[in-house]
Amino acid sequence: MERPVGLYRLFARRYAQELDSAVFGSAIGGYLEQLATDQRSAAHISRCKSYLEKSFRALHTIALASIDRATVARELNLMSKRGPVAANRARAVLSAFFNWSIANGLCENNPVDKTTKNKEYDRERVLVPRELRAVWLALKDDDYSRIAKLLTLTVQRRDEIARLERLIIVTWSADTDEMYNIFASQSHV
Repeated sequence: MERPVGLYRLFARRYAQELDSAVFGSAIGGYLEQLATDQRSAAHISRCKSYLEKSFRALHTIALASIDRATVARELNLMSKRGPVAANRARAVLSAFFNWSIANGLCENNPVDKTTKNKEYDRERVLVPRELRAVWLALKDDDYSRIAKLLTLTVQRRDEIARLERLIIVTWSADTDEMYNIFASQSHV
């Protein structure tokens, strides 16, 4: 059975029109809804929203299918001048957004692929004992101060301590190896 060529052209034209109608700015809401459905944290969704709505404002009126690697690279280069690490975080959010767009048939490729990622460096400065003592003595006997002291004593970041479970805290001993094993999978040290 021979298929009419005109029908294929009609479907191809409609598909191209649908791709052109998917504008970056109008697709952000659907992506954020998907993050909520996936039970991502409110903080994560808020960061994604901020990057997509503010950092990539220049892309809002462009059809997703029309955004190319050069356009994305230009936006990322502008961000890199202000803050290279923040540009890397924005790049990751934008890449995830385009992967979601591909999965939902809004575009065909991810223009973030193969764009330059800025080099990140570990923090080099640490508090010297005199500074650490000054901070410790300035802390009061309230909840905030107790949390700050806990973070200082365990050399952990706020989010790492927040993920601790009560059972770990109750059964935690002063054994250095045990303490290392508890934090090994999530530690930044």
